Amino acid sequence: MKPLSSNIPSRRDPHIDNVKGILIFLVVLGHAVNPFIETNRAYKVVFDFAYAFHMPLFIFIAGMFTRPARFSDALKKNASTLLFPFVLFHVLYELSDYIIRGELSYYTRNLQPYWITWFLWSLFLWKTVVSLFPRSPLLFLASLGIALLYNITIDDNLYFGMNRTISFLPFFVAGYLWGKPLVEWIKTTPATFSAITLAATLLFLILDQNFNSPVFFHSETMLQLYDRPIPALAVTIGTYLFSSVVAMAVVRVTTRAPSFLTGLGQRSLYIYLWHGFVIRAMVISGLLALMEALSAPLDLALTIAISAAITISLGLPQVTTVSSRVIDRLRMGFARSMMILTGRKLEADDPR
Repeated sequence: MKPLSSNIPSRRDPHIDNVKGILIFLVVLGHAVNPFIETNRAYKVVFDFAYAFHMPLFIFIAGMFTRPARFSDALKKNASTLLFPFVLFHVLYELSDYIIRGELSYYTRNLQPYWITWFLWSLFLWKTVVSLFPRSPLLFLASLGIALLYNITIDDNLYFGMNRTISFLPFFVAGYLWGKPLVEWIKTTPATFSAITLAATLLFLILDQNFNSPVFFHSETMLQLYDRPIPALAVTIGTYLFSSVVAMAVVRVTTRAPSFLTGLGQRSLYIYLWHGFVIRAMVISGLLALMEALSAPLDLALTIAISAAITISLGLPQVTTVSSRVIDRLRMGFARSMMILTGRKLEADDPR
């Protein structure tokens, strides 16, 4: 079988960065409206629409830009670029929670990644584990089979964020194997069809007032949500197909997205990591509740505007520069401490 390495983009794609810019805004918006989706119908529609595709598409793109590597090299690189920031921000979020509440969070007590940090942990696992296997369509079939079997047999939350890691795995593997050619094919499909798909999705979510939002979260298995294996299997497959179709429609309609989104997409990591503190501060201060209490549609319009402002502010080049420098220094300090404790010397050719 021919290797698929030629499918991996060799440089940044402005279109993909534009998509990531939109996705990271939806992440921020989703977390801003989340506290009120049980009582505010408009917020729930926006929330469900975003969650229908934004994480599957983010994960697909992450797979798309993952290069094959030896396991030892992948482990070393991913531990530095993903595992260390995961541990750092888990501690920072946990520390802030402890200062506010005076106790450890639900996440740490139950051996789970703290809130939004699950993505870094799962990404570390995905990128590292795929390096163990040949690049083959069989890898996707295996990932899909594992995810489906998991969702219809497990009726409890596994430790260490494994629920999302396993359930989202097929999206990552699909991007890893076929990301670039699939995106290029999507660009050739009719834009009108994609626009109709998105409009129909939004209309469906508006009309279905009892839509089960957690099917998009993958923080619980489908067996937990639907009790029996057959319905759980049907919903899992349906959710995968639904999210895939909507995600492809988003990729198509953003082919000519505004160029200012490119920078946000390129700097989406630190927007993702820092926005949680801003959202939590707004929740604690009551600002989000104050906005939600406004009359419709002013409440939603203001929340969207604030979410956009947060995204743009945290996406400034200065934020990325300072954040990356601080994290690099902390990482280097940690590495030196480990070398001293283990009696080893820091490698002279360490690229950091």
